[in-house]
Amino acid sequence: MTKFLTLTSAIALGLGMVAMSNNANATLALNLASGADNVTVQDNGAGDSNASVGVITFTGPVGGYNLNVSTALSYPAFGSAQVPSLDLNSVNGLGTNGTITLQATQTDFQTNGPELFTGSIGGTLTQDPASSGTATFWYDAANTQFGHGNQIGNTLVFDGGAFSGTTSETINTAAPYSLTNQFVMTLPPNGLGSFDQEVVGVPEPGSMALMIGSLASMGAFGAWRKRRDKKVEGKTVA
Repeated sequence: MTKFLTLTSAIALGLGMVAMSNNANATLALNLASGADNVTVQDNGAGDSNASVGVITFTGPVGGYNLNVSTALSYPAFGSAQVPSLDLNSVNGLGTNGTITLQATQTDFQTNGPELFTGSIGGTLTQDPASSGTATFWYDAANTQFGHGNQIGNTLVFDGGAFSGTTSETINTAAPYSLTNQFVMTLPPNGLGSFDQEVVGVPEPGSMALMIGSLASMGAFGAWRKRRDKKVEGKTVA
């Protein structure tokens, strides 16, 4: 009995150390590209004005755009390695002309098996024929920053004015992997644009049922072992 508990504790400690190691290697980053300018901001690196881990905030000019606030958000501030979540938003992006591409990425997500990913976005662009926005969501099995290995769902395309949309796809995940949100925005001179883009993942019902069944089996085994130990102890006392 004592040996079993010792082995169980050792296994749990080992899994915990692996999880801590994976979280330590995780990397959140924000990329902003317009014209000849291409800016990449790492979490707590140069250009990040937010000291919180899992949150990047950038303010400043990029190409023909002046971004008042652009934010990338992921775990540990939002979701976790086992609950995939990634958010990209930009508020009051002022365009003098041209196009800007904004990307948020996070590496080292730790789920395995079928995961239903849902990407969603909402925002507004200056009501003008020159205004447009394109949103895409990406899963990358190679676990690279800004990796575009597998597109999640469909490309969402918008014109000027208020907009919103969602897309989803089930992917057979294998840890570790990265997720990336990308929004390409085009505005007329002095145009304004803001948006909030998010992707989240949840286990497919089959995977969830399997996990619950495994936990139930472990609980039943534990209860049986407890009853057995009580019987053995009773016989010993007698």
